[in-house]
Amino acid sequence: KGQVQKIFNYIKLNKERGQMPCLHMCFTGNPGTGKTSIARIIGKLFEQEKILSGAGEFTEIHGRDLVDKYVGWTAQKVHRIVEGAIGNVLFIDEAYSLIADRRGSFEDEAIATLIKEMEDHRDEICIIMAGYTNE
Repeated sequence: KGQVQKIFNYIKLNKERGQMPCLHMCFTGNPGTGKTSIARIIGKLFEQEKILSGAGEFTEIHGRDLVDKYVGWTAQKVHRIVEGAIGNVLFIDEAYSLIADRRGSFEDEAIATLIKEMEDHRDEICIIMAGYTNE
């Protein structure tokens, strides 16, 4: 609770100064530790305090939802998902599923596109990735 309040105060203060910080976060922990619950609370706080411009929607997907079945389609899918969540919170559960065992995979394409989207929209969306500590 205290850490969420610190994050929230930091964002609120910087927004008032006109220096919106990067809102993206990564939550790690064992199953049942409240990663999804805290992400939803952050979404509600952002909505209440108008940190983001959206209607306070909370989009929850799994890491594998970012990967498509053909070359070139994954980047477009990631772009569509991020664009659809602009102004709101996008929660990516099981983000570790994007780790591939070979270079040049669809997962690599998803990660590269996601990183670009996160940078391009750093003050327009909050992307929260979650997974287990070891993964």
